[in-house]
Amino acid sequence: MKKTSIILLIIFFILGCRETSEIHQQLVKADSLLYKNFVDSANNVLKEIEPKTQEDSAYFFVLKAETTYREGKNPDFNEINFSIKYYEKHSNNRNLANAYYYKACAFIIRDTLPNKIFTFLKKAEQVAEKTSDNSLKGKICSALAYTNAIFGELETALYYANKDYLYAKRLNYRRDIAYALIRISAIYNELGKIDSSEYYILQCKTLINEVNNNDKAFIYNLLGECFLCENTEAAKNYFITALKYAKIPMAYRNLSKIYYAKNDIQNWKIYCDSASVNVGYKDKIDILSDIAQTYYDDNNFAAYKQTTDKIIKTMNDWCNNEKENYSLEIQHKFDYEKQKNDYQRKILVYIVVLIVLIILVFNGIIIYKRRMQTKLETITELNGLKLSILEKGRIIYDKINNCQPISDDKNDWINCVYYFYIKNSNADKILGIYNDLTIADQIFIIADDFLKKADEDIANIFDIETVTVRTRRSKLKKKLK
Repeated sequence: MKKTSIILLIIFFILGCRETSEIHQQLVKADSLLYKNFVDSANNVLKEIEPKTQEDSAYFFVLKAETTYREGKNPDFNEINFSIKYYEKHSNNRNLANAYYYKACAFIIRDTLPNKIFTFLKKAEQVAEKTSDNSLKGKICSALAYTNAIFGELETALYYANKDYLYAKRLNYRRDIAYALIRISAIYNELGKIDSSEYYILQCKTLINEVNNNDKAFIYNLLGECFLCENTEAAKNYFITALKYAKIPMAYRNLSKIYYAKNDIQNWKIYCDSASVNVGYKDKIDILSDIAQTYYDDNNFAAYKQTTDKIIKTMNDWCNNEKENYSLEIQHKFDYEKQKNDYQRKILVYIVVLIVLIILVFNGIIIYKRRMQTKLETITELNGLKLSILEKGRIIYDKINNCQPISDDKNDWINCVYYFYIKNSNADKILGIYNDLTIADQIFIIADDFLKKADEDIANIFDIETVTVRTRRSKLKKKLK
């Protein structure tokens, strides 16, 4: 019965290992698909996976966070936190850096205060530096460039954009090189360094097919701005091409400038109106101010009055929006203070619990001392049992050493193995490297490898044929490869 139970346990263990191995292979496949930008395919693979171990779950949650974020959705904080806690204890710098990165991305989507975003992006950067994965490093630098630019840290943003560009060049990924050049050009433009901005966007011209349509429109618009003063016709063609890919306001506005310079008021008005749709308040006011000034210069006071009314309405809307944003910021600060107070309360509770635990420990020590005598008696009995086991093991070991049969002592073979471990310091080197040996296998190795018994002697010890000894030795060698 015991032997059957052991065999069943071994079978379940092997099947479990095989299942875990297959799950891990599927996770690696999904990771590879994401690396090649096949997000939908990776998502389909992940949908078929049910992790069985903590290791597979941690890997699964990182990949799930990536597919969720790249689909424009919110990654799950609890799942990301699980992965972070796991990889902080079990060294896997690539997956830990990815977990930190997608936690920062989750904060970006939720429009969280910048300190949370930067905290996890910087953690991701520090861990990624320990890896050789340039793609991962570039991805993190790109995010740091983007977030620093959003929050007005343009010099820092430029530093990370240049790092992103270097990593993309090392990998020779044309798509990543294109996006890095776009970001560098945009940051230089924000810094007012127009020559540098034009230099980098012109480099991006040969890579334009590597990016999505929105970014193609952005690049063509910037290319048009490069030629706006020197070659108006070329600039106009670039702006028109930009609008074929996406209806971006700046392309409309640039075209309106060209038509205004040509005194084509009809087209100027059409493109001005198009430019003022779906833009920020500041840009809309600038566009409306240009239109109003033109009407004023043309003595068209009715149109001028209509346009100034639009400007006033836009300014009022902007003011109301700022008030709303201010209220949201106050709410964010309130939430932050509430979280901090909750944290302090938890610390106080932990301290109280710790004090209670210390009291309980001291009480436990007192109880322990009172029961010590009873436990010592039990230990004495166990030591007697241990000596009995060793004595049985020694008898069988001596039989093997003297080439006597041991088949009648089969139930006590495990005691012989125990005796062998206790009495031989090299036992681990002899038997410890083998993971799935039966007790019979171990007894055979003791007789064959350690005691160096001849085939005829081993046959006598186990009460088997000499040819069976050689067959068993051969099977063991195959098993231990």
